[in-house]
Amino acid sequence: MWAGRHILTFSELDLRLSIWSIENADDRRFIQFPKSRVPPVFHPDGDYMAVAQRHDYHDYIGIYNTSSWSMVKEIAVDTIDLAGLKWSPDGLHLVAWDLAGNFSAVIVNVGGIVKRVYTEDTLGVKSCEWAPSGQLLALGGYDQKIRILNHLTWRPLSVLVHRQAIPEKADVFNEVEIRQESRSEARIRTRFDLAQSPAEIRVMHTVDVHRADPKMGVSILEFSADGEYLASVCEGMPNAVWIWKIDDMKLLFVAQTLRPIRACKWSPVEMILTFATGTPTVYMWKLGEGLTVNEFVSANVMVSGLAWNPNGDCLAVMTKGLFLVGYLKE
Repeated sequence: MWAGRHILTFSELDLRLSIWSIENADDRRFIQFPKSRVPPVFHPDGDYMAVAQRHDYHDYIGIYNTSSWSMVKEIAVDTIDLAGLKWSPDGLHLVAWDLAGNFSAVIVNVGGIVKRVYTEDTLGVKSCEWAPSGQLLALGGYDQKIRILNHLTWRPLSVLVHRQAIPEKADVFNEVEIRQESRSEARIRTRFDLAQSPAEIRVMHTVDVHRADPKMGVSILEFSADGEYLASVCEGMPNAVWIWKIDDMKLLFVAQTLRPIRACKWSPVEMILTFATGTPTVYMWKLGEGLTVNEFVSANVMVSGLAWNPNGDCLAVMTKGLFLVGYLKE
């Protein structure tokens, strides 16, 4: 993986992490006992790198200075098998979470002090996302619940549950196919219709619980740019995007597509959520305006990834071996 002017590589059996300089071939640094399946994460200002490590039968977080690649701090964490790391946007905290069978999240401050170990007697953390302010932490579990933790006590302010039956106050839109015919051809397009209340979400019943990462739980969490909304995707109901309003912790909106959601991204400047389902279509939800369906007719692209530019005026649409750039029009 890239790290500025350096390249990071893992050796076999997780013996060491090698840091190669692209400016000086003789400049090589090594970090021992990394966990290769947990990618290193960089502090928002780029000055520090956090690495998941394991030695002497325990998990540790190594904090390294990216100018000298020397260790600044080693933090012991009480996890069975550390599965992920994520810095807060303000750079004041770092969260680490445990394997799928143990719900445990360790919050560490920038000084290396463990502020809280949040645990529950349930399945583990599948996804994790910080609010842009760094004052809220969303933990998506394998049990289809989202815990919203606050930065003062690191206890849940609310627990958001993905249910099959949707409350009447939330709008549910279902994607439907429509046939459009012309003199030259007939085409199948889609649109979204408002579902009658009470609405229900389609559930995927076949789950292989014996897999290391079973298709269940909250797989995607995305805060809006202002932190007022949270988008989520639950693999037990993979065809639905859920939008939650953070100030009252209530479900606002659900869009149910014909195919499973593959990617989901908020605009960095506006209340616009884009999502894709592995087809040539990008769906867009805008606060106050609703849903639009945007199809790339001329390109043989099956959209599996989305990325906004920092100005929020164009969107990279990615698929295997190909990407396109789309621009927003007024």
